[in-house]
Amino acid sequence: MLPGAELAARMAAYWRFRVHEVRDAEGRSAVDHLGERYGAAARVRGVDLPADLGEADTVGVVDDEGEGNCCWADFGVVQATVADPALAGRRYKAGWFERPVLPSVTPVSRVLADHYRPARRPSGGGKRR
Repeated sequence: MLPGAELAARMAAYWRFRVHEVRDAEGRSAVDHLGERYGAAARVRGVDLPADLGEADTVGVVDDEGEGNCCWADFGVVQATVADPALAGRRYKAGWFERPVLPSVTPVSRVLADHYRPARRPSGGGKRR
């Protein structure tokens, strides 16, 4: 999670790393493959981010193998509420709850996993005498 004002620069740095530094088994980067396929005129496109992410107080960023790179505006509210459930009754700035339904529960499940662990079974198989 990071401040929205930092998101564009951090995502640009991440994207540069992914396309220029990450190598395949033959030692070639995505830029190398792009050049081989499309020639010298090939360009690596940057990342276009919605304006509301840059304006948000906090942005949650998850890079999931299955779902890709996901960003959630004002994710600090979710993290704070999980850490302190008493905050669930507070009202937040207008519009926060009017956002579209999350297409994935990955970010929420990761925050929950950090705060809530399954109860351990008692030793002895859980049998009572």
